[in-house]
Amino acid sequence: MNRTKLIFGSLVVALILLLLLNILVDTTLTGARLDLTEGNLYTLSEGSKKIVRGLDEPITARLYFSDGLAAGLPELVSYAQRVRELLEEYESVSGGNLRLELVDPEPFSEAEDEAVAAGLRGAMGPTREMIYFGLVISNSVDERELIPWFDMQRENLLEYDVSSLIHRVGSSEQPVVAIMSGLPIDGGPPAMFPGAPPPAPAWYIVDQAREFFDVRFVLPSAPEIPAETAVLMVVHPKEFPDEALYAIDQYVLGGGHALVFVDPYCEVDQPPQDPNNPMAAMMASRLSDLGPLFAAWGIEMVPDRVLGDRQFALQIRAGTPDRPEVVHYVLWLALQEGQFDTADAVTSQITRINLGTAGILRPLAGAATTTVPLIVSSDDAAEIEATKVQFMPDPKAMLREYVPTGEALAVAMRVRGPAETAFPGGLGGSDDDPDADASEDEAEAGEQAGGHIERSERPINVIVAADVDMLTDRFWVQFQNFLGMRMVQQSANNGDFVINALENLSGSDDLISVRSRAGFSRPFVYMDELERQAEERFLEEEQKLQQKLSDTEQQINDLETQKGDGAASPGQVFLSPEQREAIDLFQAERIKIRKQLRNVQYALNKDIERLKAQLKLANIGLVPLLVLIAAVAQWSFRNRRRREG
Repeated sequence: MNRTKLIFGSLVVALILLLLLNILVDTTLTGARLDLTEGNLYTLSEGSKKIVRGLDEPITARLYFSDGLAAGLPELVSYAQRVRELLEEYESVSGGNLRLELVDPEPFSEAEDEAVAAGLRGAMGPTREMIYFGLVISNSVDERELIPWFDMQRENLLEYDVSSLIHRVGSSEQPVVAIMSGLPIDGGPPAMFPGAPPPAPAWYIVDQAREFFDVRFVLPSAPEIPAETAVLMVVHPKEFPDEALYAIDQYVLGGGHALVFVDPYCEVDQPPQDPNNPMAAMMASRLSDLGPLFAAWGIEMVPDRVLGDRQFALQIRAGTPDRPEVVHYVLWLALQEGQFDTADAVTSQITRINLGTAGILRPLAGAATTTVPLIVSSDDAAEIEATKVQFMPDPKAMLREYVPTGEALAVAMRVRGPAETAFPGGLGGSDDDPDADASEDEAEAGEQAGGHIERSERPINVIVAADVDMLTDRFWVQFQNFLGMRMVQQSANNGDFVINALENLSGSDDLISVRSRAGFSRPFVYMDELERQAEERFLEEEQKLQQKLSDTEQQINDLETQKGDGAASPGQVFLSPEQREAIDLFQAERIKIRKQLRNVQYALNKDIERLKAQLKLANIGLVPLLVLIAAVAQWSFRNRRRREG
């Protein structure tokens, strides 16, 4: 009886202690957070914290989620909880600059009307009702930015997407993108007289950029880049004058961000035809490069070489009209997933990039800058002489003469770090001979020296791509007419790459520094590895067994086709003692191997069960114990401070 009372009393005391523990944790650790996840999944990066803390005015973030309708979709509910917890972290570190509102847009409610009016995109749920899962961020003058639907495929970019929205809402104007181009990418001039052919339209990439940025064009003859420029986009700088190169040099060294497209052989660059010399156009150079600037930035485009890649080559029509052929053209590429840097926000979600006669980028030895390849070829890539493209390229000959390098080659890369000017002493100046220009106008020389930047004020941030043709419409977009409207269909992510790069570079350094989040899904890597190893052993043994079975069955079939000397009837088979012994041996071997397979599976299951038990022990016992210790320590610390005070 006493023992029963003791057990009952112990349970009551344990229950009371549990309640007290919950009350203690709720009152003393309300603002405490401890992120033990790999990659700090629930901790904001410093860039995001600076963005939300540095807002000029408070903003409101409304998270719309159809909680009740999504009850039957556990994966969506789980992801919504992750999004909410991340937004709560923004609210907690914002210092009052961000207010979070949770909205459940039930069917036919005002909240649903608000969600639709804001531009959120709904999805049909199991009950045939629309489910909403999006975010609207607004400021005091009702300027809005939104995520129409939280795509779980962008899970690793969740923080970047939210921080980007906050940054745009906090900015009163669209970022200025200045484009300096050696090609008429903004379209041709208007018709000068009636009946003249219509001008060439602007490249679609320019139209798309205008949706997100204040796009302005800067002539290569401009003495400097406008001060309000957030990003400078340089396209095909073919034979740019030194004044243009100097303006780019000083802009980047002064802290400006640049997106540069160069090309060893720009196919869209069509030199003028000379009726008296038809070969002149073919002989004309289509090369664009920023040689001296690239050298100052610590990179180069491999001279006189274009990129070939058999693995990702596009098919083209070749041969003659009478005998057409379909051939893989190793210079026109459709790079797929696996060739893009998933850790960089610009390329993490890119799945396909189409290229046309691209170049090869590589870092220079001893450079102070750091280069990160964003787009690379496969390991089956080749460096092909540019002269083979100049005169009627032969796709079949390129395949026959193909020599792979055995390494992935970079097509686009990000360049960061300290850099020095490509024009020591200024435009026309020289550090080696400071008196060389003494005869120049002293006032002009003094003004240039006063504004000249010799080395970067802070680490430069430049993205360079060695292909201009990837920007042209034919390589990534198609147009269709539907009821008088131009419908756009993208065949690749070329435009996404450009817009992502412009958006990334136009943000503050805080936004650029926001890391690509790791995935929230945390697989049991050790258990997966155990299963993989066991499966490999299992399949290997199984393959051996199947081969022995096949060999034996073939021997039996051969015996069945024979008629033994003592056969009583057709089809009756007499086996020799040696054959019977061989079959008996195989039967014993088969039983032995099957037993080995069972042992492999048994050992695998035991390892997994042991690991599961350890994980359960850590989650059920160790984690609550750590929380209890932290609560007691916090309580003791506060009591001691209260007594001392």
